[in-house]
Amino acid sequence: MTARWYISAVNDDPHTNEIITRIIGEQNAAESTRDDVLCGDGKRRNLWACRSYQREVKKAIVASMQKGSNLKLEILCEMGDGVIRPFVLWEPKIKKRAKLAQKTRVCPAHLRRS
Repeated sequence: MTARWYISAVNDDPHTNEIITRIIGEQNAAESTRDDVLCGDGKRRNLWACRSYQREVKKAIVASMQKGSNLKLEILCEMGDGVIRPFVLWEPKIKKRAKLAQKTRVCPAHLRRS
């Protein structure tokens, strides 16, 4: 099963759209846009299709993490079922512990590794 990757500028931020165009490439940008797409979380987004995770998505992630970068972007993924969903890179450990504690009805402090 192959995944298709997309990048979306949060609230169609013009600065972020400009940077995404540079990352994807001017020539590919025109043919890789998908406007007003309904995603799995019920939100409509303008998407930029990426040819590969390794090339465009990683560049966008690194660019957004640089100090002073005001990029507001979302990474989305479409798996075999055809639904485009936001892709979460990581989730803070505190949230994971709280979720696990809710499921198991244990105090989150007891879930810490010793």
